[in-house]
Amino acid sequence: MTTFTVNANQKYLLEVTACFFIRCANLHNSITTDGAHGRLETRKIFIITELNGFLKFPHVRKAFMAERSTYRRK
Repeated sequence: MTTFTVNANQKYLLEVTACFFIRCANLHNSITTDGAHGRLETRKIFIITELNGFLKFPHVRKAFMAERSTYRRK
């Protein structure tokens, strides 16, 4: 399995991928929360499969977006 990151220098691919995450109602997600060292960290991962036939990358099966938020408790 190959993984790649969509960066800001791939503007069109980044915009198209972001639109799929914004408009997609069929998101599979996972949320974890962790508290250590005076901070609270929440991690969210969203996974979609709707890009399979749209992107011109062979063998695309899933796309995911990771989001992390950190809050200081002190």
